[in-house]
Amino acid sequence: FSSAFRFRRLERAAHKHILRMIRGYIHRARFKKIIAKVMRVQAATRRHICRRDFQAWRHLVKRPYYARVHHATDLGENAVGHELKVIITIMDVHRHRQLFRFDSSPMAAATSPAKARKRGSSTVDVVRWDQEFLVPGTPGNVTVVATVVRMDAQADKFLGQGHIAVRKTDLLLKLGHGPIELQLRTQLLTVRDSEFKLKEMKQIPDHVPTGKVLIELGVLNSMYSMCGSLVVPHPD
Repeated sequence: FSSAFRFRRLERAAHKHILRMIRGYIHRARFKKIIAKVMRVQAATRRHICRRDFQAWRHLVKRPYYARVHHATDLGENAVGHELKVIITIMDVHRHRQLFRFDSSPMAAATSPAKARKRGSSTVDVVRWDQEFLVPGTPGNVTVVATVVRMDAQADKFLGQGHIAVRKTDLLLKLGHGPIELQLRTQLLTVRDSEFKLKEMKQIPDHVPTGKVLIELGVLNSMYSMCGSLVVPHPD
């Protein structure tokens, strides 16, 4: 009897030991899988944060680029028969600063919208400038503003303004971007210390801005056109 009792006790102890080893193995395997998944999620999060910070840093790097003004279309009857110019301003809206301003040469309006409709054309190049301005260097968190005005002896007349927030695009980070169409609106975007003031121009009564301005922003080869000394790895 005593030997049989000892055998059953040893059998139960062996059974518990084997179960304990199996449970330990299963839990360790599950724990390793969880750790691997957590490490994978952490790696993906770190990659995302690294890419985000790197792109933000690339946007803050000063780059020289050119701003080319092509033409404006469908500006309305108030533009016909007058000389028009476009004012390109590079603004830092967050710091309320105007960084650069470029005024194009006045150009006469080419075709009347009424004549265009009579001819069956839907879009008319009312005025064509085809001028290019070199921006010495700005970070990517700027806003480019194009304002079309009608030349006048007393005060220029406001015809419309369009702008694009470069910080929300990759216009200054890649080569080969095409022209951008800016829809002219009534809002006049200015900053506190800007040389571009409302007193420079007058509003035309009952004038509703229409039409579009075609501009192009192009970066130069970043291997030879970086601003400042290169103390860190090249951003491109």
